[in-house]
Amino acid sequence: NTGILERKKETTIQLIDVAIGILSYFEDQTSRGMISQEEAKARAVSEIRSLRYGKDNKEYFWINDLEPVIIMHPYRPELEGQKAANLVDVNEREVFQNVAAIASKERTGFLNYKWQWNDDRNNVVPKLSYVRVFPQWQWVIGTGLYLDDVKKEISALSAKLSGFAFLALLLVTIISCYIARQSIVSDRRRKKAETSLQDHHNQLEQTIQQRT
Repeated sequence: NTGILERKKETTIQLIDVAIGILSYFEDQTSRGMISQEEAKARAVSEIRSLRYGKDNKEYFWINDLEPVIIMHPYRPELEGQKAANLVDVNEREVFQNVAAIASKERTGFLNYKWQWNDDRNNVVPKLSYVRVFPQWQWVIGTGLYLDDVKKEISALSAKLSGFAFLALLLVTIISCYIARQSIVSDRRRKKAETSLQDHHNQLEQTIQQRT
């Protein structure tokens, strides 16, 4: 079970690598003097805003800075440009304040909280997000996985493994019964052969005695 979660976390880290790569590309364009930093940031936001992945192609990335101000959130555009220090989840966790704190201290890390499921604001569920700071712009980029989805995947795998275990047990039972039956049949044949041999031996002795 923990193996599935760890693989999901590793995938999340790799996804952030992709997004950081986009930011790095546009920062490189700025350092080469090809575009202004303002244009580089605008293009980077546009690129990352459009990124989607996952089963329903609804998983997304968001960006805030270290203040924290929401720079980009594809499903909550009304938050963009706003300070989010006091924005809390249903458990009163200061989500973006904690994101900024992790980015400032550790530069990268995971964060547990509750948030809307992708674009469904009426469905608030536990989420585990991974965030990383892009130091050149002091931006924090994040994406996450929904723990309910992970639990469903674990349950489905457990059910499949239980099915395999049942089939394996059934197969072992059938083989054991077959071996037991063969053993009984072999034992009967052995006893029958022994009895036949003894009868033959007795008849032979009787014949010898009669001749003598």
